[in-house]
Amino acid sequence: MKLDDKRKVIEVLLCCGDPGHTGGTAEVVKALALPAAYQAVAFQAWSPVEGEPKYRDDWSEPSISEAYTEAAYRLIESSPTLRREWFAR
Repeated sequence: MKLDDKRKVIEVLLCCGDPGHTGGTAEVVKALALPAAYQAVAFQAWSPVEGEPKYRDDWSEPSISEAYTEAAYRLIESSPTLRREWFAR
């Protein structure tokens, strides 16, 4: 995945993680007028997180939002360039 693609997927995940957001990746991708492929990548980034013990048994809105945000941070941490952009390190 290219760096610009990761940026867009991070944007999708952070939108989904916004407190009060009730939609999922498909709704955000559509609202941002992104290609449908971004939805699949965002879902792939989020799915492992939602299955972790901390999140898998808590389907409340705050927990789901936190899982989306965690998935976004993991993508950021996966790239030295994105880490520098987001955290200046």
